[in-house]
Amino acid sequence: MENLGINASQPSQNYNGEVAAALQEILVFFQPGDLEYLRVDLWHWLKAVTGERPFLFRGEPSTVISLYKQLSKMMDTGRLILDTTGALGDDKQPNNFPPFSEEQIANDFQYMREIKQLAAKYGGTIRRLSLLEAERPVLAIRRFFNAYSQDEWNQILEDWVEYGLSKMSICEATGECNEVFQYELLEALIEAFSIILKAEQKALPQR
Repeated sequence: MENLGINASQPSQNYNGEVAAALQEILVFFQPGDLEYLRVDLWHWLKAVTGERPFLFRGEPSTVISLYKQLSKMMDTGRLILDTTGALGDDKQPNNFPPFSEEQIANDFQYMREIKQLAAKYGGTIRRLSLLEAERPVLAIRRFFNAYSQDEWNQILEDWVEYGLSKMSICEATGECNEVFQYELLEALIEAFSIILKAEQKALPQR
């Protein structure tokens, strides 16, 4: 099995043809430098989903459909990367400990120690990944799908579209409010792809 996407510095020659083609499709609509723009759009989408005001950021509610398509493509490609990365099956993953447990507190302190290193290396653009995930972004993609299956993510995004364009809050409609957790995972997915795609661009022949 190919050793795909283990290091952030690995470009497309280490991917199979299907994954490399999918990454090139993402580069059509998402350049690594677009990270902050997409992050702002995602934040406004979260506010629309959890609030009573429909998504009207930049006066364009159709932006929701564009975001849906972009994130769906990233999800499909992320799943494809995991399906072709069997070599990572035994890697130690970031743990989800119970809130306020000793393990979670220790994990939080470790993350705080890593923030300076992340800020120095990525100029403050990486906020949702651990240092290990920033170096090996496929681990962030794995964490993303460990939280919800691809089918569940598809349903989540469809719900975000529905409630993002309506005046009813999803929290009010469903009696639950997991959207902040989902938002942080979506932001982590975007950050992971920004790192992967930056390596892709570096690998392209210079004109």
